[in-house]
Amino acid sequence: MTRIWLLLLIGAVGFSFGLAQDSPTISAVPHLVRFSGVAADSEHKPMTGTIGVTFALYKEQQGGAPVWIETQNVHADSHGHYTALLGATKTEGLAVELFSSGEARWLGVQIAGAEEQPRVLLLSVPYALKAADAETLGGKPASAFTLSSPLATSTTASSHPSVAAPATVASVSGSGTPGYIARWTGTSALGNSVLFQNSSGFLGLGTTLPTQKFQVNSGDILIKGPNNFVAAGNQAHLYLGGPNHFIVATYGLGVSIGAVSAANAVFIQDKTGNVGIGTTTPSSRLVVNGLEQVGTTTATPGAILSTTSNSHSYAGLVANGFGDTVTSTDGIHAFGGIGMGVTNFGSGNGVVGNGGGGGAPSVGGGDGVVGNGGNAGGGGGRGLVGTGGSSELGGDGVNGTGGQGASADGDGIFGTNVDGGTFAASGAYAGDFKGDLNVTGAIFAGTKDFKIDHPLDPANKYLIHASVESSEMLNVYSGNLVLDGTGAAIVTLPAWFEAENSDFRYQLTAIGAAGPGLYVAQEISNHKFKIAGGHPGGKVSWQVTAVRQDAFAKAHPVVVEQLKPLRERGFYIHPELFGAPQESGVEWARHPKLMHKIKNLRTRNALRDSNSRLSASKVANLSN
Repeated sequence: MTRIWLLLLIGAVGFSFGLAQDSPTISAVPHLVRFSGVAADSEHKPMTGTIGVTFALYKEQQGGAPVWIETQNVHADSHGHYTALLGATKTEGLAVELFSSGEARWLGVQIAGAEEQPRVLLLSVPYALKAADAETLGGKPASAFTLSSPLATSTTASSHPSVAAPATVASVSGSGTPGYIARWTGTSALGNSVLFQNSSGFLGLGTTLPTQKFQVNSGDILIKGPNNFVAAGNQAHLYLGGPNHFIVATYGLGVSIGAVSAANAVFIQDKTGNVGIGTTTPSSRLVVNGLEQVGTTTATPGAILSTTSNSHSYAGLVANGFGDTVTSTDGIHAFGGIGMGVTNFGSGNGVVGNGGGGGAPSVGGGDGVVGNGGNAGGGGGRGLVGTGGSSELGGDGVNGTGGQGASADGDGIFGTNVDGGTFAASGAYAGDFKGDLNVTGAIFAGTKDFKIDHPLDPANKYLIHASVESSEMLNVYSGNLVLDGTGAAIVTLPAWFEAENSDFRYQLTAIGAAGPGLYVAQEISNHKFKIAGGHPGGKVSWQVTAVRQDAFAKAHPVVVEQLKPLRERGFYIHPELFGAPQESGVEWARHPKLMHKIKNLRTRNALRDSNSRLSASKVANLSN
């Protein structure tokens, strides 16, 4: 914060009558007071050049409203020294009445809207302005009380002196309307001015019904400041409530709204219209400088820009990108902060969304981030796109963690498809992954299939196989071998085989000729088993099925029959197979808010498809 260190030179040096010594030919007492000071910043370095200074006189050392105020542009030399004539910006200068009450006066100095410095008590010199009234009576010269004609004399002696005739008073003509402040319409005639004063003391300009101390109707007010706002550095101020709250225009720069300790709280730049908060050099439409929050929220973490809606009809923040025939822009484009230094283990996130909490047990919490892809004829936009960052350890594209619930936890990621559109032969996938899929827990599905391009017609067909299901966690191993000269063979398995598996089941099949004597001569031991009883040199196909016994399998055994969770009871995975409506699907129990939204979307899509088919039918009929 800029601070001004004042050097007050009392008497002939600090305060003196303006121009009293420089212009001895002036007969009237100048209503000016010379003031000298030194301007320095918070590091005690002198401020130089043109500086806007506000001077104010108070009755009190602290607090209270100013009884007089003015703003001047002063010139500080290389050492910060400047001199100002108090009252120089006003036609009447410093009013004599300011110093005629016998009360003390305190001078406050404020530089360019900065916080006002401690006030300084004025000593005797400014009060000498009252000397201008020393040879007057009631402010009028003695000549005002002389008679217009000399005293009448009498040639007859008398004990009573003669009395002069009353002075002749020039007549004043004219007329006016009650409430209007009078003005001279001629040398001796009065009439209405444009100012009206009501019984409450309110002044009106252009109105006879003022509701404030001063009201202007059908017109504007122009404030040009002490230097008439014609050159760089010229300023014009409008003060509200005191010298610390003001609106100031600076020639060639723009308009600032100032407050206590914030001279440029809000700045509007000339020509560009750019707005700066905490800066007078905004380079775009809105620039916020600092860590101040904008809005009514005090949430953590602190934010440069934070908004809070005050109505259920309005979102907290809405941003619309620009679109034209060439390209379109993003509605919101956010970049997380770059992590710097060895103690910072992560950079900032681009977007973080926290859903609102439910205000009652029956009210569901809001979604953290909702993405709705845009509608388009050539292909709808994606609701959410996530791309992990590149580094030594790449970032995740999308990371989802389900919330913890009192009766049931939420899903980390939930995906569902909307029925296919006009040109879709089938519905879209609830999840479509390009690349490997890693699941550390269980996978639950109605069926688990593989789908590949058909080997014989890859351009036009798919080949789909279902997986083999079981009530146990089974591993299946198989192979082919040729028996030795004794009709036997040893099958060697991986070293980890017995650590992973137990409860082995064997199957042997002779190839090329019957093998009724084929059998397992020795079961698996030390990751080997022996086949015997076959024809020498015969070919055999073998298969071993085993139950998993690894740590995960032991910790998560398959429970073949399970009760549905409470919130899913009465709901079905495939309600249509049991003659139940779609609202009886388990996802309606788990995600009711989202499913309502999807249902509405499906209804709109169906209506759109119906209208499209109707339009296509009309076109076909017209063409026929």
